[in-house]
Order: sequence, then C-alpha cells, then structure tokens
Amino acid sequence: MNRDRSLRCAFLLLAVSLIVNFPALAQKITGDISGTVQDTTGAVVKEAKVTATNYATGETRAATTSDSGFYRILELPPGKYKVTAITPGFKTSTRDAQVGLSLVTQSDFQLQPGQVSETIEVEGAAPLVETTEDRLSTLFEGKAVADLPNNGRDFNNLLDGVPGVQRSPGGGFQSLNINGQRATSNNFAVDGIPNNDRYYGESSLGQAAISGTAAALIPLEGISEFNVQSNPGVEFGVRGGSVINIGLKSGTNDIHGSAFWDRHTDAFDARNWFASKVTPFRLNQFGASGGFPIKKDKAFVFLSYQGFHLKDSFPSQITLPTTAQIFDATQCVQTGVNPNTSGTIGPDGNPWTTCLNTGPGPGSDQIFGTADDGTVNSIGANLLSFIPTSATGVANITADNSLDLNNFHVKFDYIFSPSHRLSVKYLFGDSLQSQPAAPGVPQSVGPLATNKNMWNSVAPTRAQLAGLNYTWTITPNSVLESRFGYQRFSQRIGVNNNIDPNTLGINTGPLGANSSDTENFGVPAFYGLGYFGASAYPVVGGIQGYPIITRPDASYDWQEHYTTIKGNHTIKIGGQFQDAYTKSRRDRARTGLGLYYYGFTACAASGDCGLPFASVTESNPVAALNSLLLGLTDSDSRSFGVTNRRIFQKSLGLYVQDSWKVKPNFTLELGVRWDVSGALGEAKNQGANFLPGDPKADANGFVSLADHPLYNRDKNNFGPRAGFAWDVFGKGRTVLRVGYSLNYDLPNFGSIAAPQTYFQMWSGTRAGFFSQVPEGIFSISINTTPADNLNTFNSGTAPNSLCADFICMAAEPYLSNRPSRRWGKH
Repeated sequence: MNRDRSLRCAFLLLAVSLIVNFPALAQKITGDISGTVQDTTGAVVKEAKVTATNYATGETRAATTSDSGFYRILELPPGKYKVTAITPGFKTSTRDAQVGLSLVTQSDFQLQPGQVSETIEVEGAAPLVETTEDRLSTLFEGKAVADLPNNGRDFNNLLDGVPGVQRSPGGGFQSLNINGQRATSNNFAVDGIPNNDRYYGESSLGQAAISGTAAALIPLEGISEFNVQSNPGVEFGVRGGSVINIGLKSGTNDIHGSAFWDRHTDAFDARNWFASKVTPFRLNQFGASGGFPIKKDKAFVFLSYQGFHLKDSFPSQITLPTTAQIFDATQCVQTGVNPNTSGTIGPDGNPWTTCLNTGPGPGSDQIFGTADDGTVNSIGANLLSFIPTSATGVANITADNSLDLNNFHVKFDYIFSPSHRLSVKYLFGDSLQSQPAAPGVPQSVGPLATNKNMWNSVAPTRAQLAGLNYTWTITPNSVLESRFGYQRFSQRIGVNNNIDPNTLGINTGPLGANSSDTENFGVPAFYGLGYFGASAYPVVGGIQGYPIITRPDASYDWQEHYTTIKGNHTIKIGGQFQDAYTKSRRDRARTGLGLYYYGFTACAASGDCGLPFASVTESNPVAALNSLLLGLTDSDSRSFGVTNRRIFQKSLGLYVQDSWKVKPNFTLELGVRWDVSGALGEAKNQGANFLPGDPKADANGFVSLADHPLYNRDKNNFGPRAGFAWDVFGKGRTVLRVGYSLNYDLPNFGSIAAPQTYFQMWSGTRAGFFSQVPEGIFSISINTTPADNLNTFNSGTAPNSLCADFICMAAEPYLSNRPSRRWGKH
C-alpha cells in the first residue's frame, strides 16, 4: 500500500511540476542486477534477501525475491559488486557481478540447504551478457576505452567499432550516422546529462572545429565506460536516433591516478612531394587523472585533465605572379604599352604585348583627366601586395595549422546513507584552432599584412557541462532518480585578421549594427580563379562567409525517473523538461571580389578592348594583373544586415514502461512516450510568419510571433515501444531480441534559423525562414558597374569605357565628395 502511494505521489509531482512548462533525453546512467533464486531442485525461493556491495566504495543495495523467485537491484553505479543471497534454511551464497552502464547484469543463485552462517562462494564473475533488455547496445568498458587504439584520444573514434555505425573517414563535423539515421538524430549524454548542441545537432563536448578535429574533448582518462544503444527505450526523446551515453569515473576508497604524455614529431617523416624539406609536425598529447576518498565509504572525488597541442603545415604547389609579370601589368596601367619582359605568350601563340587600356589608366578615382592618371589603382595595388611572388611563377608553399585544446572534468560523489546518494560533475573544454582556408592558399605578405596567416580560419571554442544526479532509494524495490543539467557551447569561426576595409580604400558600406561593431571586419575575399593560389578559394581574404557565430548554444535540463518492482514487473515512470536556446549570427557581410573571364569576354565583344582578350585564360596572368591594377573585377557580392538571433524552445516528455519477467529466460517490455514541444521562438518576439491574408498581419504581410507561433504545437506525439528478450537456451549465451519503437525527432535550430538552401549556399545571409522586414537583411551581387557610379566614372575628359564591361573600383578618398561613394553597392 505504501509503495502504491509512493508511485502515485511521484508521478503526480512530476506531471504537475512539468506539464505547465514543456522531450529531451532521459539516459540511464546506472545498471541493474537481476536474477532468479532457486534451490537445488529448481524450485523458486521467495523472500530471499539479495544484497549487492560495491567493492570500490562500500555502497550497499538490497532487494527481496518475489513469489516467483525473481529479484532486481535497481540503479547501481557501474562497477564490480559482491552479490549475496541469504534466506533461512539455506547456506549463504555469494558471487561477483560486473555492472555496466545502461545494462542489466544477470546473476542467478541456486541455494543449498544448510545454515545461513555457512557461505558458498561461486567462482568467477557473472558474465556481462545482457539477457533482459530488448535493445541492441554496445558497451565499451574502462579497459577497452583505455587500451583500444585511438588517434587523437577522442572517444568518438571508438564508435567505429560499433555495428551499424557509418563514420566519415577521419571523423569531422556531423560525420556520425548510426543505422542510416541522420547525423543530427544522435543523442549524446554524459552521466545522463544531455551533451547535445541544439543548434547544429552535434555533441557539445566532442564536436569538431574547422576540419574535423575535436574542438572540445572529454578526457579519455576520465571515462569509465560508454554505451551505444541503437534502438533506445521509452525514456529517450527529442532525438529519434541512437544514444551515446558516457559514464564518468568516480573516486573510490583507494587513492589512484595516472599520467601520460604522447609526442609525435617529424623526426622520421619523409619529405612531402610539394615541399622543399620535411614538413614541420609537432603533436603533444598529455594528461593526468586521480581519484581519492574525502571520507571513507562516504565522499569521493575524481579529476582528469587532457591537453592536445598540434602544430603542422599544409604543403602544396601553386601558381604565383612573377615580378616581371607585375612589371608588365604596371607598365600597361602607366603607359598603355606592354613591354612583355615576362615572355608571356598569347592565345594565338605570339608574344602577349596587349593591354586592356590603350593609354595611361584613369588611376584610383576611375576618372580620366585627373591628377592620378597613369597610376595604379590603390585598391588593386593593396590587394596585390598581400600575394607573394615567385621567380618562376610556380612555388611550393606551406600554410601553418595549429590546434590547442585543454579539457578537464571533476566529479564529486557523496553517499548520505544506503537510501540517498548525490553525484555532482563539471566538464570543461577550451580550444583555439587556426587552419588554412584550403591547401593552396598562400600566406599573406607585404607591408599591410598584420601576420603571415591572415587568411587562416580561426575558431575559439568553449564547451561546458554541469550536472547533478540525486538517487533516493525509497524502498528496496522503489527508486527515484533526479537529474539537473546545464550544457553550454560557444564558438566563433572567423578569419585571422580584423582589418577595416576602409583602410584599404574600399568602402563596402556598413558592416555591423554600429561603428563599434567590428565582427565583420576583415580584408575582402579576392577570388583570382585559375590565376593564383587554390582555384576554388580566395587568394586573399580567407573564407568570405565567415564569421559564423554560435555564442552561446545552451540548454537547461530536468529529469525525474521513478522505478518500482511489483512481483515480476519492473515499472518505470518519468519525464524530462528541457529549455534550450541559442544566440547566433551569420551575416555573411564580408565582401567578395571576383576576377574571372567575364569582363575580358564582354570588353572584347563591345570593342572596349582588343579581340585577343576574348580568348584569355588562366595561362595569362599578365592580363589578370592588368585588370586588377586598373581596379577592375568581374563579380562582386556581399550581404547587408545584422542577423543576431536568440532562438529558444521548451520541450517535455513523459513516459511509462513495464518490463515483465514472464519467465526466467523471457522478458517482455511494453511502454509509451508522449512528447510535446513548443514551437521555436525568438526573444522579444522578433521573429515573424509571412501570412499576408491573416488579419493580424502588418502592412508587409508579417505576423509577429507574439500573435502567432512559428508553427502549431503538436500534442499527438505518442510513441509506443514494444519488444522482448529471449535467452533461448537459458544459459545466458544466446539471446534473441525483438523491438519496435516510434520516435519523434526534433530539428536542430540551425535547420530553421540558418537554412542551407541551394540559393543561399554560397551567398546571402543565413537569417532563416522567419524574419521581420525591419531587420534590413538582404544580399547584393553585381556583375557590372552600378549606373550612378558609371555616370561619375564617365564624367572626365574621356569616358571610362571599361567600366561598362567590368566593375570599376574607386578608392576612398577620391569619391568622398561625390554623390555615390561605393564601388559597387547602393
């Protein structure tokens, strides 16, 4: 009767407390020991007391067998246990059992008649073969975690050994698919606390940085074991895929620790084909761990630290301008005559002595008849100054790459009594990565360069997780576990310079919310496709779409899990409330300047330049340099507006499940989960739906989220679970598992807040599908000089006819007092 009342009260408390808010993940972070107690004739023994004692901490739990001789000891921390069965009229029987994360360890007893004071010890630990769960799961114990080869000491690498896992070679961002599910469908947890980045749908601790290397790690020395469930049970929600649950090491009554240092250098490396000498390589991985008791059998602490410091280079062979080619192009700009000191051959096989301009160029103001006629365009000269030269036009270059990670965890456990247990943990990961945009992007040089790696992508990242687990053993057959957790992921991926484009003479228009907002500062991305550097990436400026900012992405999590045993039934009731949010920014406001072939084709067709330019290809860098030093480009683009978003979502999941031990070798499991999630919202209701016909719409057809949610809440997400586990021969060696589950998978925030649509893949802001007009977010891409600028450029003593075929760039301050100051934006 008391157990019934406890069950009802616990469920009522959970429902009333959570229903007013709003599934997330409820990960089992402990294990159970179950079995059947019989006598030597095979008859069941009821009301036998079975006790499990943890060898490491002295913690004790007990259960009593049912009328069918069945027992189950609930919610045991992973580890090795001494299991003892006692009942009057029989000898005491003991055996060892290894408890694994999220598993049920079978430990059966066959008692012999005699006195309780007599003890029979069963040799060998109970085999860790799970015979009662209908789920497919793979457990990596501490020894496997420590001993298996693991380059990089990232636990994700061990997932390659799990059946059904498909992982991109070398790992990387969103590279893990299990049983064909999307990479964003995986559930990651640490001691049952969600470790999911809700923006990207990745793990927070363990997520990749720029090129696949982890931006934050869980120290391998701090992992006791981890479990992968391919078809998770009813307690799991939000993500419809597999569960990867990591168990952290805890302190024990013994003082124990470890330390390591792994060093890899280039001492025995061969020279790369594209390098003039052995490419530098320095990798240091080091760390330490330790656990100890604060008070024996009561309070314990465990700490771990892992560092990862890498410095290497990416070698490649690329095309670079020669000083003679630059001289020929400069002479074209200054005099209109190409001396061809570089020996360049034109498309007709003859020496290339042609210039785009027929006389001295218009200078930086793009207007003929002014004082700067015959001088190189300062914007073009500034961009060119960043590009190194080569005596032969070809060079073997190396680009520096570095990654520094520091990660630690601390876990505190306190056992108040056999009925009350508390566990508190905190994990921290911090990293800084600087990586070339791509192999073949040359390092920055010249008087304007602030460092040699200006075009590198840099990613400062920080991930944190804090959790509290409280276990209350109400009765030997009833346990309530409460969990409170917080995870935070913060990252900014940008370029390795913060130069104001105006200092290069380029007025790109506003770059942020105000004059103090410098997030989008940086040298514009200059694409010299086919001429210099890596053909598909900017030769100057780094990746145009950066920075992308997710700072922070966080979630608060509360879980309640009540388990009770009634006869042969193990009943679970529980739920989880999660409040997740993210602050993101994806402006794509940095300018891209493209130098391809379009302008040459256009000017040859219009007669504004010679016909030979119609056949110019990347084999003629003098023509490209001539264009650049005249201040001409082919295709330019950027986005306007500040895309600061503060997206949030609240969610709730409730479940009930019955695991019925029909026979000692057959377990039937039935359950159902109800998930209800609020629509994605935005702080201050800045988001909106475009509903022109709605009576609540404004003049532009937008309905604020204050008046209408982004989408309606779905209250019909009931997910049934059913399955059985059959120990076919009753010897714990051959188990047949059958299971069915209907899971609901919530989209990651980024799929709506920053959709990767075809039209926005390479250009345009990543503001999302819902955005109000007053935010002023739009993109511009041009292929010719805007009309107002063209009128200005044609106002000199002669029209600047090339501005009709190219985009003419006029540097500040030459346009400071004219109606249109922007080179290509209006």
